[in-house]
Amino acid sequence: MVREFKYALVWGVSAKHYPQRVGLSHQLADEDVIQVVKKKVLDAEDGRGRFKTTSDKPLRIADREKKAALKT
Repeated sequence: MVREFKYALVWGVSAKHYPQRVGLSHQLADEDVIQVVKKKVLDAEDGRGRFKTTSDKPLRIADREKKAALKT
């Protein structure tokens, strides 16, 4: 969990304002409420994130083939 930790939001006595965004070194007080936010993890090798697709389309718009110009 420490490797995936991004930041935490704290509500309670140890926070200067509500919510306070804190790191791992923040000292919590009794009855503090925290919300832990994790880093995004890219599971796929192609960089598409957690949504897997079987499409053969290119990842970027710049890599797409240009369409032929319209005949007028």
